[in-house]
Amino acid sequence: MIKKVLIVGYGVAGKRYFNIVKKNFPNINLKILSFISYSKNKNFLKNFSEIKVFRPDLSIICNPSSIRIKIIKLLIELNSHLLIEKPLTSSYKEAKKIIKLSNKKKIILKVGYNLRFLNSLKIFRKIIFSKLIGKIYLADIIVGHNLSKWRKNIDYRNTVSAKKKLGGGVLLELSHEFDYAFWIFGKFTKVFCINSKISNLKIDVEDNAQIIIFSKKKHTLRINLDFCRSDKIRTCYVAGKNGSLFWDCLKNKVKFFNNERKKWIDIKFKKNNIKDTYLLQLRDMIKLCNSRNHNKSNLVDLNSAAKTVKFIDCARHSSESLKVKNIK
Repeated sequence: MIKKVLIVGYGVAGKRYFNIVKKNFPNINLKILSFISYSKNKNFLKNFSEIKVFRPDLSIICNPSSIRIKIIKLLIELNSHLLIEKPLTSSYKEAKKIIKLSNKKKIILKVGYNLRFLNSLKIFRKIIFSKLIGKIYLADIIVGHNLSKWRKNIDYRNTVSAKKKLGGGVLLELSHEFDYAFWIFGKFTKVFCINSKISNLKIDVEDNAQIIIFSKKKHTLRINLDFCRSDKIRTCYVAGKNGSLFWDCLKNKVKFFNNERKKWIDIKFKKNNIKDTYLLQLRDMIKLCNSRNHNKSNLVDLNSAAKTVKFIDCARHSSESLKVKNIK
């Protein structure tokens, strides 16, 4: 049973999970480890030695992806289950290390891509799997918003998103889009990517990327990511033989274009919102740890999350060489 939970990192994600646990799981003994924020109150641990004494049943990893391998290694050695905020790591090399470490222990390790818990995306995926739109020809995924406007009262220049050494940039920060693309459309064989920094944002990472992914099923997926635009967008459009399907994350809508009726039709479903998904994700994780029934979860498994990191590595290499890269 999950009785003790450790949150690693006390930035935006760490604070969110802290509040969720305190509100919804009041009987859990909750601790925080942060090397940036520290308080003398009873919830904060100071160092690895105190973690060993605490011995968490479940740890939620929210610190930057580029500096988390050491703490993950320690927690795996302590047999703590792990819920890791996306992305798993900032490189496939480190992802392989985590796989190797976790294979030696009987722990549950999942990666938090919370969009999988959003009902609008779930119904979008279900309709595609139902083949209502028939054979898929192409899909367009777009996500973007100016980084300086993301978080109120937080200087974007000091965030993980803005810093290369912490695993920032659109490819890692917006990896949700890659995760759900693979979840919905399956395996892809090749990628071509162009990423760069084009805005006046004071960051040392790429602020935009245009990506084309090729599928064995001969449909093409185009993904456009950016930190630049003043307006805000997060959508996926799919064109098929029998019609088209459109998901708007921000409006929480799904609509279907019927070729015969020649008009868009709104799809009705029970809606939730993005804020709900973090609690649903954590409930799912705790339920998994308590029951060990791995088959009934929308949480992302370790190997799938590692493949997303590997894909990002391939995309980076493609942009550097300006060549199509195989996704092995």
